Amino acid sequence: MSLHDTHPPMMPRRAPLEMPDQRLDRLPEVLHDGRPHLPLRVVLSRIFVFGAALGLTGFLAVAFNDWFDASTAMAVRISMLALVVFTFFWIALSVFTALLGLFSRARNVAPGGTPLSVALLMPVYGEPVNEVYGRLRGMLEGLRHAATDHRFTLFVLSDTRSHALTLDEIAATGQLRATFPEFDIHYRHRTQNADFKSGNIRDWVCNWGADHDAMIVLDADSVMTAEALTGLADEMASDPNAGLIQTIPRLIHGRSVFARLQQFSTEVTGRGLGRGLALISGAEANFWGHNAIIHTGAFAAAAGLPKLGGRVLGGVILSHDFVEAALIRRAGWHVRFVPGIEGSFEQSPETVRSYILRDRRWCRGNLQHLRLLGTRGFAGMSRFHMAQGAMAYLTSLGWCAMLAIWSLFGLGDGSGVILYFNAAAPIFPDWPEMALVSQLTILGLVYAMLLAPKLMGACRAIWQDPSLSGFGGPLVFAVSLVLEIAVSVVLAPAMMVQHIKAIALALFDGQGRWSPKAETVEGWRSTLRFHGVETVLGLLLMAGCAFGAVSLWILPIAASLALSAPLVRTLGLPMSGPFLTTPQEMFAPRESRASAPDAQVLPV
Repeated sequence: MSLHDTHPPMMPRRAPLEMPDQRLDRLPEVLHDGRPHLPLRVVLSRIFVFGAALGLTGFLAVAFNDWFDASTAMAVRISMLALVVFTFFWIALSVFTALLGLFSRARNVAPGGTPLSVALLMPVYGEPVNEVYGRLRGMLEGLRHAATDHRFTLFVLSDTRSHALTLDEIAATGQLRATFPEFDIHYRHRTQNADFKSGNIRDWVCNWGADHDAMIVLDADSVMTAEALTGLADEMASDPNAGLIQTIPRLIHGRSVFARLQQFSTEVTGRGLGRGLALISGAEANFWGHNAIIHTGAFAAAAGLPKLGGRVLGGVILSHDFVEAALIRRAGWHVRFVPGIEGSFEQSPETVRSYILRDRRWCRGNLQHLRLLGTRGFAGMSRFHMAQGAMAYLTSLGWCAMLAIWSLFGLGDGSGVILYFNAAAPIFPDWPEMALVSQLTILGLVYAMLLAPKLMGACRAIWQDPSLSGFGGPLVFAVSLVLEIAVSVVLAPAMMVQHIKAIALALFDGQGRWSPKAETVEGWRSTLRFHGVETVLGLLLMAGCAFGAVSLWILPIAASLALSAPLVRTLGLPMSGPFLTTPQEMFAPRESRASAPDAQVLPV
């Protein structure tokens, strides 16, 4: 059977909606009138976060400047101070955003307005059929019993390349339609996955978007409760200026040590950061590509993505979600985070390798945003979101450069470049203008900045539930928190190296690639090869420390790099037990795993 034979019964009549490419050098001709003055709370939040971050970064720069002797080469002094500002400003931003979120309250969802026709869009690209459709089954089961006037229609938008998997998807869609006859459920398969996920969504908008007021975009690993889906629809119905409303998804159902660590970190730290980010963003928030509702007309009129010219970071915009949010806001529509909507979930990669491979694609897309920062009409916060996404990778270059200066030039003998290390004091630097207490105070402040978002998140968790029952109790929570911090510290050097590799691949490795998530257990040989750069670099640094060519301050970093392969192998092991549990595991819908569908088209 030809796949095209499935289209007539599996898709409704076409309802075309024009979606032109947007010009980046001029404003759109038609603007929605949704640009109110900034609320006072948003203005004050931005002044607090950005002002405090700049002030703390300036203080650290002055303090570091005092560490240098007058004879230190000016080029090295300026380079080191520039790196301090470059790296610590973004850390300080996270600290004060988390502090803002610590004391914020998520407002309740505001129902009201005319009921909407909402399309649930599930793009798939070769993911396991049973898992994807199991999650869809759980969502439809919830909506079946939901008290709502909104009308939901499900579209499975397949870019799967495998013919056998495509037939399984068609069969599974038929089973859903038979199980949930009260819902309109459709399936579309593209013969070419042009422009990846953004092209998949755009194809739906251009062919069927006119029949739906809004669309909720999902990911293959997304799952949302009926309360979350109807809450998003209520929010959009009550706000005529809303172009895009993004939830803050929570991670669920981690099976490996690494996935559980990510899940715990996101629950403890990420929730506060999300609340703070919502406050400073106001109506200029961001889009993370899934678990969000989008005004279909606004998206079609304002978010058509052009291709970027040039060989370096050119072609299809991979991290399309940030840019789509910026374009929708540029056209006058509100883009908002709504932390108060619970029941929005996704899954984390189970292994460090899967996480890194996903990161490489994101890295290329986020670096492309640097080319778009000068786009005419973008809101200031839209530019900030794009810059922050790129800095998540570029700061690794800054950290690496600082460590290189520290390790290679930190053993001067009086005629060298830097005087604060010498043969008599290889461990405790000899900064002539500062007492040891002052030195340790500055270093303590730096470490406190790195740990502050985690500790603030832990304080809020205790504040909300002193018994910490959702985390397994106080003792289990404390052990989990220490474990998560320890692994983050030990894994950080390896992730720094992998970010630098991702930047190099983004700049010099063609047009980028997109592949379905693959969770595989790697052997020792494959793991050592994947982390070969970190292992060799760590061994070389350890040898340098042993022979006195590198400061002993670098030894912990060198050891962590040398042991990166066994570390990531351990993190990929299955995990059970109470540690690293999170409250959402108690109420997050466990996807129903349907039996493997037959490779045939069921009656529809």
